[in-house]
Amino acid sequence: MMKTCPKCNTTHNKPGTYCSRPCANSKTWSDEDKLKKSIAAKNSKKVKNFHANKEKRKLKYWGDNKHIFGESSSVFFTNCSHCGLLFTAKTRDKKCCSSECRYYRKTFNLVQKTHIKYIMVDGSEINLHSKWEVTVAEYLDANQFKWERPSKTLSWLDNEQNKRKYLPDFYLNDHGVYLDVKNPHKINQDKEKLSILKNQYPLIVHTLVDMLVYLEPLAGFEPATTGVEFQHSVH
Repeated sequence: MMKTCPKCNTTHNKPGTYCSRPCANSKTWSDEDKLKKSIAAKNSKKVKNFHANKEKRKLKYWGDNKHIFGESSSVFFTNCSHCGLLFTAKTRDKKCCSSECRYYRKTFNLVQKTHIKYIMVDGSEINLHSKWEVTVAEYLDANQFKWERPSKTLSWLDNEQNKRKYLPDFYLNDHGVYLDVKNPHKINQDKEKLSILKNQYPLIVHTLVDMLVYLEPLAGFEPATTGVEFQHSVH
């Protein structure tokens, strides 16, 4: 259906009344139209986020996102997908409040790993991620080691000076060392990274059999059997 542009009288078949954007922008808006546009703008997400930004600035609450200061910047408020903390972000798709939570979520929640429930001697329940870890945990409990599952990652710098994170499997409280049980292929693959970490932290990384051999003198007596057959399964 052909139409005539009310601005330049050009005949056209485009959607809408006007033949082009310049003609449409030259429209004389009525007071009613201006009021509608004003209400729509005030109710827009950008304006709402701006006011939320302003209120949070008064309360001096910014979480880990202290780089958000612009008067017209859009700020989104969401809960960390790992720890649940309410935090601010520049983009809606930000899921974690800090690099540590992001690393933990990436390592344990997004990668398909085995989750094995393990009951510690104090009755608390933790998640282990391989049969090798279960074997080591049972050995530690059988020989009355005081140990815990590390919750804080170890920071280290690679050769390009990029900040990295590493989370071992166990921490021996009385001996002050971290334990990580891995298969030989993974140890060889991460040789450079493990070398840097061992220079900075008391970290022991072995295969299952070598880890149990390492723990024997720390136990102070003949190692107690856990009743679990040791197998070189993949970590």
